[in-house]
Amino acid sequence: GMGASPERGDQFGQSTAFTDIDSDGCSDLVIGAPLEDVPRDGENLIDAGAIRIIHGSPTNFGTGSKVDAYGQAEFDPGSATEAYDRFGFALQGGTASSGEPYLLVGVPGENITIDGTS
Repeated sequence: GMGASPERGDQFGQSTAFTDIDSDGCSDLVIGAPLEDVPRDGENLIDAGAIRIIHGSPTNFGTGSKVDAYGQAEFDPGSATEAYDRFGFALQGGTASSGEPYLLVGVPGENITIDGTS
């Protein structure tokens, strides 16, 4: 997971989604913190954003619930965590027609390059 810690202004809870992300039959709570500052390679990436996944159990959520934290690069290894991306701005989870769970994460500050143009 990532080494970010909560601080004022993270906007923790800006977005939320319930989905069975780990396919264990229990709903999991995903919480976005799009203004989370994320440490990376000795640098503090301002407003890079993060999500937390609180795994549900047959007895719901509570003490002992497993919590995972992800920055953009941990969640999608093909991408990079960058300052001002605001990863976690919006969340949508569900189950595909194949039965596989999915989680879509909004990243409104992401720079995308298509045919050499960003």
